[in-house]
Amino acid sequence: MHKFGKKAGAIGFALYLDTLDWLNISDDEYDADVLVIYDSEVSAKALAKAVKNLSELGSVSVLKSIPPNSRYKQVFKMSERGLESVETNN
Repeated sequence: MHKFGKKAGAIGFALYLDTLDWLNISDDEYDADVLVIYDSEVSAKALAKAVKNLSELGSVSVLKSIPPNSRYKQVFKMSERGLESVETNN
């Protein structure tokens, strides 16, 4: 505290980990409803249009590759040829 120009002995805080239970996080939840993986040849305009259409299905994540330990209800691949379904998890 002296470094901050305050005359106090100490400061502290507490973190109660059991309060994380209030969040009701279950193991069967997904990171997003839809994942779109795309390659570098895809135009931003085409990708944006596909994401807009897919947003009707729920939350959409757009990445270049599938991250480890991630879960998605549906996975699509976007290439120059268009959008194709790769995986569906229900």
